[in-house]
Amino acid sequence: MTGPILHLDVDAFFVAVDVRDDPGLAGLPVAVADRVVACASYQARDRGVHAGMTVPQAYRACPRLVVTPPRMAAYQHASKELFALVDDRAEAVQPGSVEEAFVRLPGLTWPDAETTARDLQHEIRATLGLPVSIGVGRTKLIAKLASRAAKPGGVVVTDLADEPQVRGALRVDELWGIGPVTRDRLADAGLHAVAGLRHWSAAALVEIAGTAMGRRLHQIATGTDDTDVRPLPPRRSFSVQRSAPTHTRELAAELARRLRAERLTCRTLHVRLGGRKVKVRFDPPTNDPRRLTEAAVRLAGDHKTTAALMVTDLRPEDRPAQPPLPGL
Repeated sequence: MTGPILHLDVDAFFVAVDVRDDPGLAGLPVAVADRVVACASYQARDRGVHAGMTVPQAYRACPRLVVTPPRMAAYQHASKELFALVDDRAEAVQPGSVEEAFVRLPGLTWPDAETTARDLQHEIRATLGLPVSIGVGRTKLIAKLASRAAKPGGVVVTDLADEPQVRGALRVDELWGIGPVTRDRLADAGLHAVAGLRHWSAAALVEIAGTAMGRRLHQIATGTDDTDVRPLPPRRSFSVQRSAPTHTRELAAELARRLRAERLTCRTLHVRLGGRKVKVRFDPPTNDPRRLTEAAVRLAGDHKTTAALMVTDLRPEDRPAQPPLPGL
């Protein structure tokens, strides 16, 4: 029997960190935004505010909205604390983003699943001050759908007996990865719910939805979808770009912060400005803000820019650098 998978997801993550750090925001309609809303509290969502809105649109929907500026360093630190806590208790963790992950806990059985999930939820709240919703299921799809149903602040367990009914009732447009074109092609074939997919072969679904999605749909319909919680591979790059012009020095400083937070260094800095791409290599590899800033300014100029910066050839801080090859 396959053991339970947990999917944990911090509720309104950016707002949750802001409220934790400033309790005076608790219970208010809050949006984290620069020019566009990145995250809205549930109180703000109830008044029509959602991610992707411009700030003027958000104020029209909710005149009493409290807008806080993004604090990316604080969110990254909170994410790191969250995953450190979960990693200490888990057999395997697969992050989905900075605030969510699939988790397999050692020795967890179905009878203990709800109690264990609530204990973990309470520990995250008590230790980190973050509200988390947790879903439990046999596969990653079912666990993630359960955590969605648990929001905000709940725990939902879809056990083995309930899974077939839950799975069959799913609409195909609720499955992540289904775009408008695929949705319309499935609708043209009369396929609107997962229950209807059960009567179709994998080959027939591939004809409609393409190879990868067709096979995935067949797996979902037959209950053979992913149960493997896999740690992510090591980071290969970091990149930073802003929608509004930003000083080159700020972009370089952000890259340096992210490298240092992960205890990594980089060998190569890439700059894309319009259609122009340039790069510089460091010997030895670095995460020194001064070196990164000097190189970025040399390549992109010392002014506000819409340039995109990326660092590659990452390696741990304590790993000796390989001497550069001749000609590089």
